[in-house]
Amino acid sequence: MANLAARGDSKDTVQTKHGCTSITTTDECSPNVFVGTGPTGIVRLGDKVHVHTFPPVLSCPSHQPPLTVASTTVLVNNRGAGRKGDLYIGEEIITGWPTVVIGG
Repeated sequence: MANLAARGDSKDTVQTKHGCTSITTTDECSPNVFVGTGPTGIVRLGDKVHVHTFPPVLSCPSHQPPLTVASTTVLVNNRGAGRKGDLYIGEEIITGWPTVVIGG
């Protein structure tokens, strides 16, 4: 699987594996390092996913976890670059920009 660059601002999809909300999108990203069309920043280590609901509580409270797995060799604003397959505490980025590949 290619490590495609993940974009913020709800441009890429995140699979949560939650019962309440199984799919959400990326949210926070670099304000000045862009990928793809338009001014869309690259997701970085510590950036948060879009707010979504989280079980196991019946009311499904909201949460917004940070990106916890990212590239260790490619940095954006001194933070690891986010890629397809990286994790927001177990929630996986499942899309990315198809022409930008980021290594380890």
